[in-house]
Order: sequence, then structure tokens, then C-alpha cells
Amino acid sequence: QFVCVGAKAAVNHETYRLGVYDRLASPEATAGLSHDLYEFLGEVGADDNEFTTFVATFREPNDLDEVGFEKLLWAQLQMLHDRDAPLEMSPEEFRALGRQQIMKRRNRR
Repeated sequence: QFVCVGAKAAVNHETYRLGVYDRLASPEATAGLSHDLYEFLGEVGADDNEFTTFVATFREPNDLDEVGFEKLLWAQLQMLHDRDAPLEMSPEEFRALGRQQIMKRRNRR
């Protein structure tokens, strides 16, 4: 059912993490999602599988049209960004962190 080959591989190999949160774009969901994403980033470096993904789903609201969903999705992303801002990691430092994780995977092969 997935168009993305990476998503298919992650589901078929059960190499995904699932986070379930109460309400999209709520402060509580943002706190939990932020925490879980940081934990996931720490785990990814230790995983030998190239196709690992994090899936977030929300219990509410469940009556949105496409425009309403997109509005809340972008609000959720902004809330995550705002929560990360105090970490003061520059884009260069963030990219370097990503490169370190990729190199760890390559060195284990």
C-alpha cells in the first residue's frame, strides 16, 4: 500500500518505531513527540538496518478535512521547531550529527 520503497522495507522488516499521541498540535503531544524523536535518533545509530523510520499517529482530531489536517500538521511541525530552538544547534552541527550516524552505519557493514 505504500508508495515509498523505504517505508515498505521498514514495515516488512518491522524496523520502525511507532509513537501514539493524544492530540495533533497540542503542547502535550509536542513534548512527547519531541522526546520520542530524540530517543529514536539515539537508537538509529545502533541499528544495522538502512530502512528505519519513525511513525507518529494522533488520536485526535479525527474529523478533519485535508485543509484542516495540513493546517494542524504545519502547526505541529512549528511547535517541534520552537521546542528545539533553545538547543541552539546550528544547521551545520545538525548536518554533522547526521553524517556521524551515517558513518557509524557504514563502518559496521
